[in-house]
Amino acid sequence: LFDWDEGIYGELGRQVVARGELLTTYWNGAPWLEKPPGIAWLSGLGIALFGPTPYGARFFMPLVAIYVLYIVYRIGTHLGSYRHGLLAAGIMAGFNLFLGRTRGVNTDMALLASITTTILFLLENRPAWWVALSIFGGVWFKGIAGLLSVIVALPLFITKTKRFILSTIVHCSLFILPWHLYAYLKHGQDFMTPYFFEQVLRRATVQIEFHFEPRWYYFIYLYENLGLGVLMVAGLGALSLIQRMISGSKNLWLYGTILWWALVPLAIFTLAKTRLFWYILPVYPALALLVS
Repeated sequence: LFDWDEGIYGELGRQVVARGELLTTYWNGAPWLEKPPGIAWLSGLGIALFGPTPYGARFFMPLVAIYVLYIVYRIGTHLGSYRHGLLAAGIMAGFNLFLGRTRGVNTDMALLASITTTILFLLENRPAWWVALSIFGGVWFKGIAGLLSVIVALPLFITKTKRFILSTIVHCSLFILPWHLYAYLKHGQDFMTPYFFEQVLRRATVQIEFHFEPRWYYFIYLYENLGLGVLMVAGLGALSLIQRMISGSKNLWLYGTILWWALVPLAIFTLAKTRLFWYILPVYPALALLVS
């Protein structure tokens, strides 16, 4: 496996199979409580099918990536036609960062699945519990950071009725709270410290693990990873959407959501103190849609 994240996530899955413990994950002989057990379940299922090998641990990651591409295609069709969807999915599939994350055991692909699915369900007026289940999927793999799907989809939530929003909140609570209550009651501060104080508060406020990248790190990374041409075409796409919004297009909220999607996560991760290049992956579907 490639690095310590892959090593940890692969071992979490192996321990699920070995111990038969589904709600508490183990690493190095002790409970590992930095994230919910979603990634351990996924890597563990691959290990159960194909053995404790890198192939087994990684097996489901490309499948999740294919699912993300399909959802990006579906969102793209709402921009006008299936051509927009095909272009967006094809462009997304060619981004180096996305391709790199499809091959390793990580939680970022599940977060992408959560964000894109939440947006699609809201666009297509799916039931509130569908939306809540999609949000839960991000939290189940990423912890509190999985709520980024709510932030990205906020412009579409504004268009919904109060009853729909309340129903979504209730269903999210029913999906998300049980494991968190279980983990807190069983482990107490041993759960809160790594899960919330270290993974959320410290990463947002302190440059941990020797990550001393400059403030504009993600802007530099996007320029170097995607190239000036892609960013310029995405900028033209943004101008096109703004022009359509000004002209009163019926897809006003979709256009606004894509622009919000491209800018807000970039701002959040830029303001956070700990900066890792793969954190910016949630912006990539929006950039692919802007280019299309």
